[in-house]
Amino acid sequence: MKEKNLYKDIRLYTFLGIIAFLFVHHYGGYFGHYGFDDIMGYGYYGKKWADGQLFFLNEDFFSYRWGFISLTGFFYALFGVNDTVSAIPASLVLLLTVLLIFKVLQKEVRLVGVIAALIYVLDNWTMYYSDKIMPDTSVALATFAAFALIWHHHFKQQTTPFKHALILSLVLIWAYITKQSVLLLFPVFFILLLIDVVLKRHYKFWLYTAFCCTAMGILYLFVIYLLTGDPLARFHAVEAGLDDNLGEGRSFAFCNYAIQPWGVLLHRIGYEMIEKFLRTGMMISLMLALPAIFSHRFRDFITFKNEQSYWALILVLSLLSSNFMTTSYKAYLPICPDIRHFLFLVPIAAVVAAPALYHFAQKKERKFAFLIVSILVFLLAKYKAIGNFEWAYLGIMVLVLLRIILPNRTIIVSGFLLGMGTVALMPIISSMQTANKHSYVEQRAVIYAYLKDKKEPTIVLTNVIQKHMGQYLLEYNEEGPVQFYDYSDLPELTFSPEKTVYVLVNGATRYMSNFSYDDLPRCIKDCYEKKHPASIEIIYESPEVALYQLKDPNLLRVSEH
Repeated sequence: MKEKNLYKDIRLYTFLGIIAFLFVHHYGGYFGHYGFDDIMGYGYYGKKWADGQLFFLNEDFFSYRWGFISLTGFFYALFGVNDTVSAIPASLVLLLTVLLIFKVLQKEVRLVGVIAALIYVLDNWTMYYSDKIMPDTSVALATFAAFALIWHHHFKQQTTPFKHALILSLVLIWAYITKQSVLLLFPVFFILLLIDVVLKRHYKFWLYTAFCCTAMGILYLFVIYLLTGDPLARFHAVEAGLDDNLGEGRSFAFCNYAIQPWGVLLHRIGYEMIEKFLRTGMMISLMLALPAIFSHRFRDFITFKNEQSYWALILVLSLLSSNFMTTSYKAYLPICPDIRHFLFLVPIAAVVAAPALYHFAQKKERKFAFLIVSILVFLLAKYKAIGNFEWAYLGIMVLVLLRIILPNRTIIVSGFLLGMGTVALMPIISSMQTANKHSYVEQRAVIYAYLKDKKEPTIVLTNVIQKHMGQYLLEYNEEGPVQFYDYSDLPELTFSPEKTVYVLVNGATRYMSNFSYDDLPRCIKDCYEKKHPASIEIIYESPEVALYQLKDPNLLRVSEH
């Protein structure tokens, strides 16, 4: 009886276990922030919302991403700005995604829902972004919810097309105001519409959806017009930002395929993402979904005759659309091959993969498909010399082989599923260990201990990434006594006797900032080189992070030639 009750509550225990793991992951291996999009985009504008400056807009296209910014601002308003609060929005979104996975798979054996939730949560980059001030997990939830609404209407409740269409339009507009990358999936929705039109079904649903989305779009443009005087202000901001980021010589120029040889573009849309999925571990969820995809007859697959073929079709179309769809109307520009842009694939892949993986574990169903896929993925990973994840793909291949060889016994099934979970978990643990070697937590402790509570006017000089982190950790107090500046601000700074001047050194953010070391004043170089002349007082010093007080700020005006 106890075993039955445990099995009955396995989804609840899994959900509680995921919550516990989120705490362990955040406090036991926190990597910190990138220092640009996250804290100076979403964090900064979230604080504006928390301070009552709702719909704070400017020429920065990040300021228009209200979906995630408003959520961040809500928690900042309640609890203040710190890393724990910053982690809440992304963590909540992850948990909501898990609940939606359970909902989609509620007719399956409960263990299938658990397997799907763990495939999603144990994706290395899904977990990495589970506590970051980034909207990509929110986009993943929104797109998954949109496809789930279409699934629910088509297979569960066809009698309420307007209700489903209205909710779908609300989800899509929320996805759009969170991040415009949801537009990359427009072809998927359009193909679903075409299939239903050809098969002469669900006309009302799509008509209502088109009407509601159009109405929502017009209302959104009207709101932008009231706020800025230009209904297309966001489009102009995005266009300017894209042109700026992708210009020749800029850090994102490698994503501008319009200014590069054709071979670079063909590499990007040909096999670069396959290699990226291999190197980042996202291939685990995708490879586990492949046996399920290939199990459908083509006619059933293309017409999504049943729920399983629907989700398989959604995964294939989403993968193709995100790989080939352009981000610009000016030129053919596929999205940058940053793995966070593809996180929305993971919950869909989990829903497709989980039933097939469960039946393989229980009865060895589709065993040849699992064997071939696992061998091919491992060989490809070995051929491309992808590094640490080779061991993960080797582990999966070995587990698949053992499951095929060994008999159908409960202990063997449990061992196989536990082994698969362990293989997926190991890269996350490795990432946590790497994060503990990173200097983010140390520099945060230094700022809190020596700078946060200072009352006298204080200037802190550092690199641009560390400046952004300092501004964030001081809760974006632009009028406070302590202000951070990067080295490029030196020509405009004035130093009065009542101001204390510090230099904050951080090896990790120095590397991330990529500034010109040779142009720095001698006294700042002394800080980096850990030289200690009388003009420099050591406040805190470790191999990675150091805080120094400059006794004579006028030395900053002396250049070394």
